[in-house]
Amino acid sequence: MASLFLNHRRLLHLPVKVALRTAAALLLLFVSGCSSLLFYPSSVMVSTPANWQLAYEDVWLHSGDGTRLHGWWLPAQSPGERPVPAAAKGTIYFLHGNAENISTHIANVIWLPGAGYNVFLIDYRGYGRSEGEPDLGPVIEDVRSGYRWLQGQQELPLIVLGQSLGGALGGFVAATETPAPAAVVLDAPVASYPRIAAEVARRHWLTWPLAPLAASAMPRQYNPDSVIDRLAAPLLIFRSDDDRVVPPSHADTLFERATAPKVRIKTTGRHTATFNDEANRQGLLDFLDAHLGGAAKASRQGASGERQ
Repeated sequence: MASLFLNHRRLLHLPVKVALRTAAALLLLFVSGCSSLLFYPSSVMVSTPANWQLAYEDVWLHSGDGTRLHGWWLPAQSPGERPVPAAAKGTIYFLHGNAENISTHIANVIWLPGAGYNVFLIDYRGYGRSEGEPDLGPVIEDVRSGYRWLQGQQELPLIVLGQSLGGALGGFVAATETPAPAAVVLDAPVASYPRIAAEVARRHWLTWPLAPLAASAMPRQYNPDSVIDRLAAPLLIFRSDDDRVVPPSHADTLFERATAPKVRIKTTGRHTATFNDEANRQGLLDFLDAHLGGAAKASRQGASGERQ
């Protein structure tokens, strides 16, 4: 969600006349009910996994409506300066935030192949090399298509890892797909689209009166907080009190409503900078080690808790 919020932050530094025009444009967008406000894609690929000395394959698949989607498959490898392919403990399905594309978000997961996990990164429609234009309902279907493709690839535990908007998408899909994943990890997730839209509007005096309109314009049927209690997989949530993009109360709502085994790790630092911290990386690996020993059994058993 960062780009949507940055647009509102810029209002703080605009001349009043320009800010008023910007607020008027936002009003028109809110009234139109345009959920594409959530998405700020870029088609510019600034790197590939090879820039990080990672082996990879380009993956092409089709969403439910035929839209062609692009992703990267990163196989598990041995740690060290000269990695070689290694047996995988599981496959992580990585869902990025609302801006740019997988070439910028890959930095969040470059460490996971060396920890023994395959990683699949997907670009939603309109992002990177994927076709189409993003809107919430179709993007949900893109995420489902990637999930189902992975389910058919191999018999390894499948872990959904989503950050920011990707946390909202991943949480919703993981809770509504069968079979359930082996585990779900959400980092700074959005719990409700109307709620975050209203919160963003309230951050500037010009758009503060538009908060009810902003909330009413956003779709509700894809809110992860309405389905998270149906999640049949262990859940790990990261949240930071320093997050100025998605309030940590969103993560708290999802944690409180989830009924599966769950762990919440309270962190510090900016939005989605979680895995810059070695302790948070280890927290994720420890969680997976605890729950992937028997994926079917772990889906309903295991310890819940909290770490700070």
